[in-house]
Amino acid sequence: MERSLEEVLKKRRSRYKLEREIEVGEERIIELLRETVTHVPSAFNSQSTRLVLLLGESHNKFWQTVSDAIARITPPEVNEKSRKKIQASFASGYGTILFFEDGATIERMKKEFPLYADDFPIYSEHTSAMHQIILWLLLADA
Repeated sequence: MERSLEEVLKKRRSRYKLEREIEVGEERIIELLRETVTHVPSAFNSQSTRLVLLLGESHNKFWQTVSDAIARITPPEVNEKSRKKIQASFASGYGTILFFEDGATIERMKKEFPLYADDFPIYSEHTSAMHQIILWLLLADA
């Protein structure tokens, strides 16, 4: 059953306690990432957004690295609270999607369109935001 964008938007919720079980396969997740990167528009067709999907041990290592980094810069009482939050809300999930904006692409666009050079970092942020919300909606719907 296809849902309207409005129905998908209303269905989407923030989830604070993630689980390792998923309702769709990894292949479908990867397909949704590819479709998002391919079809979400970008200013001047710059296509500066990059995604990294971390699954399995890569996902676990990433959140351990984050936890270790926080431990180095926070007092013990704050660190323990942060560690618990990371474990319950992020590391406990099936995977992690990282969003990046390709700096080389942004610099190339500045040179190709100097009149808008100062705006390309802003356009890039807008593009990333569009990718994030679209992917969030697609994954929530899946």
